[in-house]
Amino acid sequence: TAVGVVQVLLPAFADERGSAETGGLYLALLSAGSLAGGLIYGARSWPGEPVRRLPVLLLALGVGFALLAAATVPVVLGALLIASGLVLAPATVVASTLLDTAAPPGTVTEAFAVMVMGIVAGTALGNALGGAIVEDWSYEAGALCAGAIAALGAAIALARRRTLSEPARA
Repeated sequence: TAVGVVQVLLPAFADERGSAETGGLYLALLSAGSLAGGLIYGARSWPGEPVRRLPVLLLALGVGFALLAAATVPVVLGALLIASGLVLAPATVVASTLLDTAAPPGTVTEAFAVMVMGIVAGTALGNALGGAIVEDWSYEAGALCAGAIAALGAAIALARRRTLSEPARA
């Protein structure tokens, strides 16, 4: 949902500064950061269990998204988007990895389908929420909202860590 909010914020930021067309460039910078983060994350083994990494990654994403509110010029926004993107792919990878443990035996494919459906629905909800926030308040309020949503995800992952780390039973 946080990513969906940010997807709407970026064209709004660009439009407020006279160039709606650069909204796509901002989205590309977030994606480039995510690509780089995925490559870095996948290039090595990380200490600790994925269940401990997920809340940290989601909190880092929340901080990155909240910091977007401080961007007043495109160069700062671009740097913050790349930095935020660096944790986006690793957070997704860790969440996907946890499905192997959390899903009951024989249901991993269905669990992935449900996760993808959740991502799509959450992004759509974030798009609608982001649009309403930008329209009624501001770009900055939307960035803070996106940060809070990702931080809420971190809190939920932390609260559910036992469920995520114990093998599911059929």
